[in-house]
Amino acid sequence: MCAEAKRLFAEALINLRDFQFSDAEVNEMVAPEDRHGSPKIEVLGITWDTMEDILAVETKPFLANPLNKRSLLRFIEGHFDPPEYLAPAISTLKILLQGITEECPSWDAEACHQRRMEWEAVRTSWKSQRFVIPRLLPHRSLELHALVDSSTKAYAAVTPKAMMAQPFYFAKSQLCPVKGDCPIAGTQPQPSVHVLPT
Repeated sequence: MCAEAKRLFAEALINLRDFQFSDAEVNEMVAPEDRHGSPKIEVLGITWDTMEDILAVETKPFLANPLNKRSLLRFIEGHFDPPEYLAPAISTLKILLQGITEECPSWDAEACHQRRMEWEAVRTSWKSQRFVIPRLLPHRSLELHALVDSSTKAYAAVTPKAMMAQPFYFAKSQLCPVKGDCPIAGTQPQPSVHVLPT
């Protein structure tokens, strides 16, 4: 498989290398010069530990920058988190950014006193955390339940894990637009539970 992939990429003059697998026997079949060389691989802030076959996402510590649109957006976007394990914390920061954007059109203008107070409240409660996600789901068939909630500022959906150590498989959150109503805020929850077939 690796040889065929290398051959195809070589036709495009690309040297494909740094192969890594979670199976030690398969890793031994890869030429030493094409192996990654470390059991931990980091791509876009997500770490794959091939020995334990887990993915890890971490929150970053705050930097001592003045609070403005540029510094806050840089901090928010520094967290690459496709499964949105960090959604509750990051959504709070996005709401703060939305408020700063409304008040300050300039990217580098310092935020008003009220926004700085909100910022300090978030900073004092912020903890550096590491969330571990299994790369491979342990069951052949799963029943996933998607739960949805909303407020006047944001709405979110999550697929929780039942009877497992991890809090959920994945989530999705979205801020409500500044102008206009939240698309689903104020709606009554439906009595039915939607099940996604797998």
